[in-house]
Amino acid sequence: MMKSRLHEKNKGKAHQNEFLNLIDLVLMECPISYHCNEVYSFKKIEDIRSKHQLLYQRFQNRSQLLNLAMVDSAFPNIMADMALEALINGTSSIEEYLCRQKSIIIIDYKTDHQYFLRKFRNFINLLLYTNIAAKKIANNEINSRKVYCYKESNEMIKFYSIYEQVDLEKLLLEKLKIKIEYKKSSLSKRKLNLCLKIFME
Repeated sequence: MMKSRLHEKNKGKAHQNEFLNLIDLVLMECPISYHCNEVYSFKKIEDIRSKHQLLYQRFQNRSQLLNLAMVDSAFPNIMADMALEALINGTSSIEEYLCRQKSIIIIDYKTDHQYFLRKFRNFINLLLYTNIAAKKIANNEINSRKVYCYKESNEMIKFYSIYEQVDLEKLLLEKLKIKIEYKKSSLSKRKLNLCLKIFME
């Protein structure tokens, strides 16, 4: 009898919602490696001024690379490009990145914006409800128990369950920030390691 009650108690816990505050929430950190063009010499990361001074090599965590490829096979390259935009041009949000003219052409210049928008919405959805950001292979399981809380400018707190995921995706497309974590980045003679952080303020 006691065992049965314990089972029912644990079963109830499994269905409880998991509330997460969006403010100051870090959704992902990506360590990415680049090769430094041999024509140039840099003393510090801030000396890098142009994308052509670097060549994207790899994600330092292969599992993270494979997870991002679930969005699209080209998405790891897009993330590597976004990290350089943050470093060189001071791009500070996903929205700002989407508004810039891209050097990466996936389909053609007329349809690229819609392509990027769709892929980033899918990426945000996976960040919110799966473990795509983990440094291990994602299990593709949807965590529908997550409820995100966001304090709006009028001080009202809004709650987003999985049933409001479309509205939440739109919010995060506007609000998600990106930055380079310099303390987790490094520069050697021919190699640059950047840590791209995706977060809310």
